[in-house]
Amino acid sequence: DADMPDLVKVRANEVLLSRCLLNIVKNAFEAMGANGQLKIRIEPKLTDLDYEPSSQISLGDPILDDGWYVEISDTGPGIEQSKLDRIFDPFFTTKSTGTGLGLSLSYDLAEQLGGSLSAGNREGGGACFSLWLPSNPPMMGAEESCVASPRAQGVANMA
Repeated sequence: DADMPDLVKVRANEVLLSRCLLNIVKNAFEAMGANGQLKIRIEPKLTDLDYEPSSQISLGDPILDDGWYVEISDTGPGIEQSKLDRIFDPFFTTKSTGTGLGLSLSYDLAEQLGGSLSAGNREGGGACFSLWLPSNPPMMGAEESCVASPRAQGVANMA
């Protein structure tokens, strides 16, 4: 048994972190439609090298530090395999009304927070995004935030 803290503490700019997560969640809800399910899981990881994400592609370089993983998965159609390597490119979109900036911004924000963001598909269908955040990034802004509790899980149903 591991001795876990009551709160997952991540030093991060609250605005940057919120925007990063909001873009991912917004895309998930848009992809799922009215009857989807969104799952958010948070768990501690010493480095992102000891993590075996549900996703199949990692676009961020490994970062060696204590930190936390935030995994956001949905029950939508997933991401076409041929488009996975472009999903974080600016102005790349698969939607008729999209600008292609949301996930690109999330990727850049994850790096600004000292972390990494990867994307892939779940085995049973749907997309999966894994955000790794260091507990103590090298440079911090004035605002800080705490993120959830260890091994936290949340499920949102669309009805």
